[in-house]
Amino acid sequence: MSLSHHLLARWLPGLIGLAMVLGVDGKGRAAELTLLGEPTQWSLVEFRIAGVPAAANPFDPEAIRVDAVLRAPSGGQQAVPGFYYREFSRSLVGGDEQLSAAKPPEWRLRFRPVEEGPHAVTATIFTNGQPAGPTVSLDFAVAANPKLPARRGVVRIAANQRHFETGDGQALPLIGHCVCWHHRRGTFDFDDWFGAMAAAGENYARLWMSPWALGIEAEPDTGVNYRLDRAWQLDHVFGLAEQHGTYLMLCFDYHGMFETTPDYWGGNDNWKLNPYNAANGGPCANQNEFFTKPEARAMYQKRLRYLIARYGHSPNLLAWQFFNELDNVYSHLQPADVAAWHAVMGDWLKSNDPWRHLVTTSLTGGSDRPEIWQLPQMEFAMEDIHAEQLYPAYTALREVLVPAGWGDGEWQALGFQTAGDPPVQVGDPLPEGHPFNVTLPLGGNWGAKPNGELAVANTDAEGQSASVLNAFVHGSAHPDLRTPFRLDAWFTNAARLVMRLNSVSDGAVLGVFVDRQPFFQRSLPNKDGQWLVNHEYNEDIVVELPAGRHLVEIRNTGGDWFYLDWVRLEAVRPARYADDWRPSPVAVGLRGSRESLLYVVNPRASYPANATNAVIEPFDGDVLRVRSLPAGSYRAWWYHPQTGAWLGETAGTSDGALLTLPLLELREDLAGRLERVVAPAWQNPHLTPEGAFMATLLGEADRSYQVEISPNLQNWSAWTNLANATGQVDFHDDMAGADRRFYRARLTDP
Repeated sequence: MSLSHHLLARWLPGLIGLAMVLGVDGKGRAAELTLLGEPTQWSLVEFRIAGVPAAANPFDPEAIRVDAVLRAPSGGQQAVPGFYYREFSRSLVGGDEQLSAAKPPEWRLRFRPVEEGPHAVTATIFTNGQPAGPTVSLDFAVAANPKLPARRGVVRIAANQRHFETGDGQALPLIGHCVCWHHRRGTFDFDDWFGAMAAAGENYARLWMSPWALGIEAEPDTGVNYRLDRAWQLDHVFGLAEQHGTYLMLCFDYHGMFETTPDYWGGNDNWKLNPYNAANGGPCANQNEFFTKPEARAMYQKRLRYLIARYGHSPNLLAWQFFNELDNVYSHLQPADVAAWHAVMGDWLKSNDPWRHLVTTSLTGGSDRPEIWQLPQMEFAMEDIHAEQLYPAYTALREVLVPAGWGDGEWQALGFQTAGDPPVQVGDPLPEGHPFNVTLPLGGNWGAKPNGELAVANTDAEGQSASVLNAFVHGSAHPDLRTPFRLDAWFTNAARLVMRLNSVSDGAVLGVFVDRQPFFQRSLPNKDGQWLVNHEYNEDIVVELPAGRHLVEIRNTGGDWFYLDWVRLEAVRPARYADDWRPSPVAVGLRGSRESLLYVVNPRASYPANATNAVIEPFDGDVLRVRSLPAGSYRAWWYHPQTGAWLGETAGTSDGALLTLPLLELREDLAGRLERVVAPAWQNPHLTPEGAFMATLLGEADRSYQVEISPNLQNWSAWTNLANATGQVDFHDDMAGADRRFYRARLTDP
């Protein structure tokens, strides 16, 4: 061995150690921070980190990681992890987005400075948990932003727990929908969608990180090996969101990642793709182990760290969302384990996200799951929506909500005086009414205990029956679940009761009683020997009914249950309800500092009974009664909820306890803005020596008034418009003396 080789062999370990201390990479370069772009406050500030040592897995923080700290002029500090990055370019080829790697991979840091002035950033590189050299630092200046965003800071829940607000304390009203994922055109879809959404008044969207779009760890071979192309696409989406003022909810996983059975369309069974599945090299032998196994939790937290590093800086990130409709796959999971996991991961996110974005998850609309929603780590609850080319509906929301000052100050729920639930008895028949048939949907929940009584006065009963009548008709085997099934109605000579029998259990006997006397009976053998609702019978059982007013009851005089899909009454005479009861419009409302918002629905537009009806009978009740508004006069502007078109206005008076407000024709629904009317008044009216009329118009701030003139207090004509910006505006008319005019003013803008 030569002397040079001998010395190299002796010094090589030391040289390697020195390289680690200095933080040089395998090519001998020291780590270095480079500022990208000109930093301004509230804008993205990004750094490239060169000279980071190579690692077998640059996504695994146990193998290699970068931790950085940003120091602001005020002395505040913010710790942020670095992330592995690669830049791509995009193009459309035959209607498909094509991505091409534009540059080699590199490490980056992202911050969002809120102060102007001198800043400093320091970064430390760790390999295998140990520092890989000295900390690298860079001083830089942040310029003042001449175009500060209207709302600044990360979204949070307001102190009153009623609405979202930004970090500067401004209420954040959100209108939008779940866009989920892109299609063939990739990010070009979001170019179109976010622009159209913004034009329609939307400022919110929800994204899925699914196996087919935007998912960085959702396929085999992506476990802690994230797809950089998908991550770059998501960068583009966040950039668009900030450009259009759109707030994003980022959903990490959807329920199909745990499903094994294909759905109706032959998909959704993506446990086979899940990188956490042991069959794909993951740590989980079954789906529930994702929530219980320490190795799976640690693996998931690495993904969370990467997402925080790359997207956490954005103030347009409304919330991190763990799952979409996870309870759809509870057949594979233990709810208690799922809830415990949400608590652990919610705490981890709050501890490691320096921006402290909101955290939530998603369940189906039919699942309460208090073990999830009672967790303090879940900061708000949501149900899912979907829209296709429904931008006009969101435009309508904007047209109604924005002029009402939605987003300014706090809102309180309005109360309404209603007629209450309908009585369970009919009144006198209507002499001119025509006989009708009505099919009554039934509630199908095992164990439900509805009151079981229904007055069938008209076809409105179709919209009420599912809430008061149970499809399970129990016998002596379940006395605690036995509820009435009674129908009170007037019948003609051709009246019939038709019952669609689905399935039975053991020993069921169907009995029909008229005026509490036995009228019909039939034993129902258990044909298939099972205790399932499985269309075992699918048979219509018909019973002729006597004419006149009768109480018709369906009972199970046998042992176990039978199940009815629906019940139909034929040849029923229309009648009044007992005590001449009439339904009230269905209404909800919010009261703000300036105006109130109303949404009123025809009680005949019920779901699901009338959901498919092309024509709904107009509601004949003509007033809405609103509780606890201050005494005075009120005016409501009414809009078409689907289009935002103005339909007209009505006015009413409150005595301090109740406002009686007339309605426009209510065919389906109405949206309304309600405000207290402050009558305009003239202050200090006088004529100048030159014969001009001068006065100050007192009214409401930020409203428009039309001044009308008349020579005789009878014939009025429009003369000019005044914009009353502060609540009072000066007015003069140089020709007043010549015409001997009279003046009045009225509010013009709705």
